Amino acid sequence: HDPANAQVLDSLARVRDRRGDRRGALELLERSVRVAPQRSQGFNNLGILRALNREPELAERAFRRGLSFQPADSSLLLNLAHLLALQPTRGDEAIALYRRGITAAPDNVDAYLALATLLARAGRLGDAAAALGRAADLAPGNPTLRQQALRLAQEAARR
Repeated sequence: HDPANAQVLDSLARVRDRRGDRRGALELLERSVRVAPQRSQGFNNLGILRALNREPELAERAFRRGLSFQPADSSLLLNLAHLLALQPTRGDEAIALYRRGITAAPDNVDAYLALATLLARAGRLGDAAAALGRAADLAPGNPTLRQQALRLAQEAARR
């Protein structure tokens, strides 16, 4: 269990992937998580690459394996939420993961935006407006966010 070796394997995997050797990159990442299973970054990298390789089941497995070692890792939580959000039947699970990820990384504007989108899609406009409002609080230089949050809140009030 050597995190330094795992980091080297992760770096080599990035190089292989950039050179078009996705299979070689995945093999190196699999070795990385075996060498240092306590390193959540290795599972995160593996999950991302599996998702990019259009292997959602294997991506989900990698993210969940990482979460079994580091249950509050915001990157793992949010990447798994993003993955599940792409699957129409798993919206509620994705929402719960976004909420956990936001608890771990409360300043992540993108996570609030993704959560707001899912909540709005589920018809939970008040909750979506609140998430969008929090994103607007975190990004005061973006007046569009505040306007969208107010519009959603007004629409929720009309329902």
